[in-house]
Amino acid sequence: MKQETDSNGKSTVYTGAQEKCDDVADKLAEIGLIVRITS
Repeated sequence: MKQETDSNGKSTVYTGAQEKCDDVADKLAEIGLIVRITS
């Protein structure tokens, strides 16, 4: 688990599921950027 601070300054501990969603979103963003650059 990773701990991050949100805009209110409160510390939020992400669960494994949320972390997985973040990873997927990052991967999709990377793929989107790559597709955008190469197309």
